[in-house]
Amino acid sequence: MFTSKKIIATGIVLLIAIGAIAYGLWLFIFQTTTTPVASFTYFPTNPVIYGTVIFDASACYDPDGHIANYTWNFGDGNVTVTDDSMVEHRYASIGDYTVTLNVTDNSNMQSSTAITLYSAAMVVVDDLGREVVIDKPPKRIVSMAPSVTEILFAVGVGDKVVGVTDACDYPPEASGIEKIRESYGDFNVEKIVELEPDLVVMDRYLDLYPPGFWLSKLEEIELKVVVLYAKNFEDVFHDIKLVGNATITQENATNLVTSLEQRVKTVTNKVKNLTEEEMPRLFATGYYDGESDPWTSGYGTFGDAIIKKAGGINIAGIKGGYFQMDLEAIIWANPEIVIVIEDYTWPTPTYDALLSDYRLSTIDAIKNGAVYKIDANLMSRPGPRLVDGLEETAEILHPERFP
Repeated sequence: MFTSKKIIATGIVLLIAIGAIAYGLWLFIFQTTTTPVASFTYFPTNPVIYGTVIFDASACYDPDGHIANYTWNFGDGNVTVTDDSMVEHRYASIGDYTVTLNVTDNSNMQSSTAITLYSAAMVVVDDLGREVVIDKPPKRIVSMAPSVTEILFAVGVGDKVVGVTDACDYPPEASGIEKIRESYGDFNVEKIVELEPDLVVMDRYLDLYPPGFWLSKLEEIELKVVVLYAKNFEDVFHDIKLVGNATITQENATNLVTSLEQRVKTVTNKVKNLTEEEMPRLFATGYYDGESDPWTSGYGTFGDAIIKKAGGINIAGIKGGYFQMDLEAIIWANPEIVIVIEDYTWPTPTYDALLSDYRLSTIDAIKNGAVYKIDANLMSRPGPRLVDGLEETAEILHPERFP
């Protein structure tokens, strides 16, 4: 028989037990740290066009409601950490990429997920600021300039070149490729179309008269065209990388540019501490017939840049562009070295005319036999071999520093 005291004691025990259970449930429901759930989508979906992707992780959730950050590994070596659930990323080349998202909450609990996407195209911006969509590695390329041909071969797609100009003489394999221009005449647009290129690369220097004439012709027939327009060494290196992007040979192009930049640095480091007295006065000419004034390279030309980088003084550097320099001015400047920029595919009387002109017999270069020849393509063609021209010029100017 229960007494009132026993009933009261039993009630107290039950209340305590119920309270303990309730407290345990409260801890479990409201205080237990839970793992967040990682999830994301992306746009546009496969295949990704133009290379730019918007990733959306707003579907991620944490039962505690506290996601601190989102760590995105885009699969191309780039990683972004942000507290925003949406992020944009641009892929530089075509290929498969596994994208991993890792989410972390305020309790440092983490969760991750991954999706593989395919970047089917990218955009390259050429030297005219035109956006060109590259949706596949080009297999049939037409080159509209000798410098372009050299770059294409240098980045490793020479076997994809199906059309070149009559002036494309390097590397030697280029001479056997179908010609889209003969005898320095007009480009044969019909021949270009016939070759069915999936990429055409042209040099703006060969499309200036009138400006953009050939580009407009090619755009009218909806050909994919990338235009180069290099004005200095840095532009040439940029264009090599641009061609690498357009032909999906980025690694080859980057390695080539790194090598070329190092070679330039080697030259400039050896001549950077020269005094003005140690810098020879130089005159470079590409044509002289003994009658009209000789043609030369003023400031803003590749020839002028090479002379300066090689540790010389260009006596024609007082004027811009290519021009005919007055013979009297040459005699007055008295160059210590003369370089004949020789186009071996188009022989000129320049070398013999310089040596036989009695008016020039008093200048130091003629008196001391310091008249040299360099391949014109190494001094003016905006391609990888400009660095060869720099090295040859430096050896002529400073043989003691380049044994």
